[in-house]
Amino acid sequence: MNLIANASDALSKSETDQPKVTIKIIETDDKAIISLQDNGPGIKSEVLALIRKGIKISTKGKGRKGSGVSAATKIVNQCKGTISIESEIGAGATFTVELFKSKEVFGDPKIEIQLDDSIEFF
Repeated sequence: MNLIANASDALSKSETDQPKVTIKIIETDDKAIISLQDNGPGIKSEVLALIRKGIKISTKGKGRKGSGVSAATKIVNQCKGTISIESEIGAGATFTVELFKSKEVFGDPKIEIQLDDSIEFF
């Protein structure tokens, strides 16, 4: 959710005629790959370097914590996954999360999808 909120914020600052966030989910035998791409203004290289170092920053102005990417990275790392970021100024950003499907990481949960499309873990 943090990454979606960040994309929404970026698009609100964008001059694109058709703001768009695309989410793709790919499942392989051993992992799930979630890609979130926006067509916003992109992330400056110096800001991208700070994000990749794990430094919590905010481009949202005074009083805003800017912890979206930091929180997402922490959660992904706790799950022994990876998060990567690609960006081009004027062309948006793509965040890719890779999570391994492993009993060693997640145990052996039962997943049940309810009729209302919510997912519950037991």
